[in-house]
Amino acid sequence: MKKILLFGEFSGLHTNLKEGLEELGYEVTIVSAGDGKKSIARDVDISLQTDSFFNLIKSLVNNRKKIKKLMDFDIVQFINPYIKPKSTLLNYPLLFKNNNKFVCLAAGDDTVFSQFIREGGMKKYSPFDDELKTGKKLPYEEHYHKFLQKKILSKFNLIIPNAYEYAEAYRKSSWSFKICETIPFPINTKKIICEQLCLDGKIVIYHASNRPIGKGSEFINEALNIISKRYPNEVEVISAEFLPLEEYLEAIKRTHIVIDQCRSYSYAMNALYSLAQGKIVLSGCEDECIREWNLKESPVINIEPNVEDIVTKLELLILNKNKIKEISLESRRYVEEQHNHILIAEKFVEKWEGI
Repeated sequence: MKKILLFGEFSGLHTNLKEGLEELGYEVTIVSAGDGKKSIARDVDISLQTDSFFNLIKSLVNNRKKIKKLMDFDIVQFINPYIKPKSTLLNYPLLFKNNNKFVCLAAGDDTVFSQFIREGGMKKYSPFDDELKTGKKLPYEEHYHKFLQKKILSKFNLIIPNAYEYAEAYRKSSWSFKICETIPFPINTKKIICEQLCLDGKIVIYHASNRPIGKGSEFINEALNIISKRYPNEVEVISAEFLPLEEYLEAIKRTHIVIDQCRSYSYAMNALYSLAQGKIVLSGCEDECIREWNLKESPVINIEPNVEDIVTKLELLILNKNKIKEISLESRRYVEEQHNHILIAEKFVEKWEGI
């Protein structure tokens, strides 16, 4: 087994996995649209040009030609049953016809995850609580999506979950026979510089989101407003617009605390990029997350969609500056040990070889 195709991208998961696999000697190709505004680098670009009808058709045709050339890979791993742009679904038969073994990650929204949420699987809170309250459909809940995903998942030899929520959703689904134990998200810390935090001035707190509702930005921003008014001389708050990945990494260099999300039981790639820089991260890190990844503890500070909870946890840091440096050092050490891209890549290889 030498040739690996990683199909699709969310937040840099496949990018970091590729770097780990390449250090192990594998030949790896990433095909994606760059995850929208994040503009993540890829080997084969399947984004669409939508500035004109002519360019749209042209890019659709070109994408099909590109995918048609993706042949004879030992493993094709999908980031999700649904790869953006949606038109890529039309080209799935080419991939299944021209390659050998197929794996799908359970690492994002899909029909199985939405059903899990609908049935109350995340008892405390979920990224779709607003939809549940208003009676709106959750992502991929339409009947045609359920039919389509069933067809797609039937083609996979293995499903690999990456976090508690997705693992539990698939464990409780009809696809439980295809999943293995959860493999954590990978991060290549070799490419991310961690500088010692300077605490001579104000504590800088940063929050930005490309999914404000799903990530609970309303609770986070309200908490930040309270904190900025309560501690105007001690704190600088940055509530930023969503940035492409490289700009995001640059923007958080001067920060001390990064708030990722509050409607998730687990943290993911954005949190890992911040931890790798030695930042204090507030995100999802419930006990279920710790158990799922077989950890004893984590420096990630768990927050809930509750303004008072977020304010309280920020105040503990603001009033105990010495804790910030301690957690910063632990953050970097933690990702180097628990999310090391090479060790995570080895876990993926072990699962692939068992197919």
